[in-house]
Amino acid sequence: MPIYDVHEYNGYVSTIKDYLLHYTAFTQYIKDTEMRIQDIEWMLEENPAPRVPGLSGAGGCGGGDGTSPQEQDYLRHEQLKDEKKRLERDLKKVKGLVDRLTECFHALDETDQKILEIYYIDNAKSWEWTAKMINASTTFTFKHGKAAIQEMATRFFGLKAMPIQTRFVFID
Repeated sequence: MPIYDVHEYNGYVSTIKDYLLHYTAFTQYIKDTEMRIQDIEWMLEENPAPRVPGLSGAGGCGGGDGTSPQEQDYLRHEQLKDEKKRLERDLKKVKGLVDRLTECFHALDETDQKILEIYYIDNAKSWEWTAKMINASTTFTFKHGKAAIQEMATRFFGLKAMPIQTRFVFID
């Protein structure tokens, strides 16, 4: 694996770090959202009352909004449909991001995967602890961790995430 000169201000690298730090939260969000969509589908299977063209006289002078229980059921049913659409749209977006991140992660070699998993996903927060866990030196772990993050950023975002060479040497 090539080791690049990674700068902390590189936004793509910072984004990958953030994604890895929140990887567990992303996967839990996906599970929770899928369960919520299943719940909504179950509730939508119950047929609401037929649509009423105008407001009924139910609930008239005692306050309230003047809608009958049937109209309230229908409105709730429509709200559930809208919520389901929104959740499916959000789920597709997050799931696509996590799938792409997972694919880039698994493209790394085993050592680099283990370093990133311990340091970022498991929140070790210490290169020394990460080095101890993989039975390597801190320097080795730090250098490979930095290079692996850069490689993931390059795989995830493409060539725009690669460090740019600032000096050119012309040979005649």
